[in-house]
Amino acid sequence: MNQKGFANIVLVVVIVLIVGAVGYFAFVKKSARLAEQTQTTTQTNNSVSPVPTQKDETVNWKTYSNSKYNFSLKYPNGWTIEEPTNADTTGRVISLRSPETVQLLNEREIDPGYSYNLVVSFWSNVNNEYARGGSWIDQRNYTSLTDYFTDKNAFKQKIGSITVAGQSAYEVSIGGAGANYGVMIEYNGVYELSFETAWDKSKLGSTEKQILSTFQFSK
Repeated sequence: MNQKGFANIVLVVVIVLIVGAVGYFAFVKKSARLAEQTQTTTQTNNSVSPVPTQKDETVNWKTYSNSKYNFSLKYPNGWTIEEPTNADTTGRVISLRSPETVQLLNEREIDPGYSYNLVVSFWSNVNNEYARGGSWIDQRNYTSLTDYFTDKNAFKQKIGSITVAGQSAYEVSIGGAGANYGVMIEYNGVYELSFETAWDKSKLGSTEKQILSTFQFSK
């Protein structure tokens, strides 16, 4: 083999090595990029999706505040609200009706005596006759709502517990001509939120639940 032929062989070998090296590094770079993409995709799939913020449907509602009884609540536009013009011996502070309830009342589809979506009442203590729900044989003076609900003869029966305005409260069945769902809270006296159009908790509408969630005590 002459010197020129040997040089050509060396050149071919060098070219092959260069091409191989370039291909190898290109392969390594591509593999690294694919691995990075795979890791990013996996992290994205495993990440916790942000929880959508729930819209506050009460934001545009009206606010009722009572400085005498130190509470406030919100209620929808279109609802009617009533306050007794004079001292109400029953303890009633306010009563609210929805437009639908007003229509049913006008059509005589519901009992006028139990036709409010919500009645808020207040008594200085649970021994008030209206707070107890009436009088019965062997009744006693009760030291608290908790004590009252230990009386099996009590007209208002505890059916559960709930937190309202940051306070422990009682879910109750309020008796009478037509039993209904209510909530009683002991806070510098006894508050009762009576939902007259809901004869049990399962019949409590979403709007009434939202009103209940806005109930607050004044500071």
